Amino acid sequence: MSMVGNPLCGPAGSPLCGGEPDILTEEAIRAYLSEDSPVRRVICLETVDSTNNYAKRLALGGAETGTLVTSDRQTAGRGRRGHSFASPPGTGIYMTLILRPTAAMEQFQMITAAAAVAVCLTLEEMTEERPLIKWVNDIYLRRGQGERKVCGILSEAVNSPATGGVESVVVGLGVNVTTRDFGGLSDIAGSLFPEGVPGTASRAQIAAGIAERLMDFAGRLEDPELMVAYRARSLLIGCGITYQQNGETFRGRAVDIDAQAGLVVETETGDRLTLRSGEVCQIRPVRD
Repeated sequence: MSMVGNPLCGPAGSPLCGGEPDILTEEAIRAYLSEDSPVRRVICLETVDSTNNYAKRLALGGAETGTLVTSDRQTAGRGRRGHSFASPPGTGIYMTLILRPTAAMEQFQMITAAAAVAVCLTLEEMTEERPLIKWVNDIYLRRGQGERKVCGILSEAVNSPATGGVESVVVGLGVNVTTRDFGGLSDIAGSLFPEGVPGTASRAQIAAGIAERLMDFAGRLEDPELMVAYRARSLLIGCGITYQQNGETFRGRAVDIDAQAGLVVETETGDRLTLRSGEVCQIRPVRD
């Protein structure tokens, strides 16, 4: 059984942001939503196993599109391919948005792409940072001579028990805002405000901005401007990468992101292929 707590009232000793405790409550998030916001319902929890798991249960129970679930802490936060996601209390944004898209199955990857762009645009507006997208679902910031992952995205389809078909999608996002404990991943992970003190935006403000932008993009996945924005923020285009295909590891060069958010790779033999899923790793810059 999931450990679901009462709505968050604010942990003792929460850091201040703008003179107010930086807490995630429905009231705090709604204060930053537009008057006609497509975010219909906001649920803020103190503790949950995973906001995606909680949202999937809501979706199966008929929750409407635009339902937003946040939690101050996750006990079993997840990333893609079964990876865990460190979710300490009071320092991050752990949120899931329920969508009931009309897009066909082959466009589901576009929802993850839309979430990545929504995160980037929100952070660009609210901070001085310029985030980069590591295909397909991670957001990085440049720190010194390298990059640090500050956000991960996990989109999951929810199948109808009656028909077996996809009836909704839950899009989970974990943003390290002031996180300093990364659960053993300190070599790659980082925070939006690495000193551990909130900066120019509160967690509620960031969560509201991401949710509204994602709702907007979800209604226009075929808009070419979405992929223009995605490509402009790509961490991989022009770089040498390793990638996996059919259980084998190869090297190549990332050359483009196609209209369906696939990664176009130039192989070591000079051929081109498009990755629709899988893990890739940036290994070096490549200069023509």
